[in-house]
Amino acid sequence: MGCSKMLKQQSRLWLCGVAAFMCVSSMAMAKPAHKGENHLLIPLPADETVGRQDVTYNCTVDNEKAGDDVRSLRTSLPAKPFTVTYYSADIMALAILPVDGRVMVFANVVAGDGAKYVADRYSWWSKGDEVTFAREDKEGTAFTCHVVPSGKSDKPTSSH
Repeated sequence: MGCSKMLKQQSRLWLCGVAAFMCVSSMAMAKPAHKGENHLLIPLPADETVGRQDVTYNCTVDNEKAGDDVRSLRTSLPAKPFTVTYYSADIMALAILPVDGRVMVFANVVAGDGAKYVADRYSWWSKGDEVTFAREDKEGTAFTCHVVPSGKSDKPTSSH
């Protein structure tokens, strides 16, 4: 059954992906996931509006200037332009992006400037048309990615 059909039939917002999909629901109780299922169900109030934005990024590192840790971190993201999907609902914000060959869900945290998202040992900190991808457990291990203007990218690697 397609996502749009599920949305109409079950009053849920189904956010589908390539390797996994996330379901943001207005149900009061989350149904437990079973082995083999690839989804995440987040209960939200019935009147909650969920926003979605897809942004394509391209990341480059100057290999002559970058240290080994930064060069290694750069291999965690796709080599070609890729799409990050942002979801927001009231005070919750998530970023879904491909890291180390898998889909990772980053949660928004308090930041002095821009929008900072964290997952596992990584951070994704967007400020305008730039984003910094970093290892939180290794000081100074970070690099910058830039938004690819619409119509300027090769086929992006989908993150959702």
